[in-house]
Amino acid sequence: MSTLKVNTLQDTSGNNLDRIGQIVTASTSTTVSTSAGSLVDSGLTANITPQFTSSKILVLIDAPFHVFRSGSTTTFNIRILRGSTSVFAGGASESDYQQGIGGSISSNRICGMISKMIVDSPSSTSSLTYKLQVKSGFNATVTMQDSTTAHITLMEILQWANLKSIQSFQQVAYQVV
Repeated sequence: MSTLKVNTLQDTSGNNLDRIGQIVTASTSTTVSTSAGSLVDSGLTANITPQFTSSKILVLIDAPFHVFRSGSTTTFNIRILRGSTSVFAGGASESDYQQGIGGSISSNRICGMISKMIVDSPSSTSSLTYKLQVKSGFNATVTMQDSTTAHITLMEILQWANLKSIQSFQQVAYQVV
């Protein structure tokens, strides 16, 4: 039986052939509040520069929030941007994601954690900025990071086209063992 051990696999240009190209994390504990009916920056942002145009970016967000409105319906919307391009646009209204609670009580409050994971295909090797935006609905007040911390993680996922050398190497290694 043979054993093959290597520290690093590299392409012919000397680039490491990993499946995860890089991981970038950022956080903020700066409180942001808005009653505006338009999208505003939540203060959560991170930058990444992909190694290959074929790379995907896995965006992971966890951001604490609370929304308050004295009245019967309370909602808020989120959007994730890469630069000025929306990369998360779910829901039927204005291509935004919406959370809400309704009722006929004198005050409504939503408290929770935005926990979102998306995969983006930027087709770029330039520096990219990802950020979270929020918008209040029904004149509610949305507060982000109120005495807590929000986090964003960006992972560059290298595509199989960049990993052909690893696939060939794994096939040869399997045959050797």
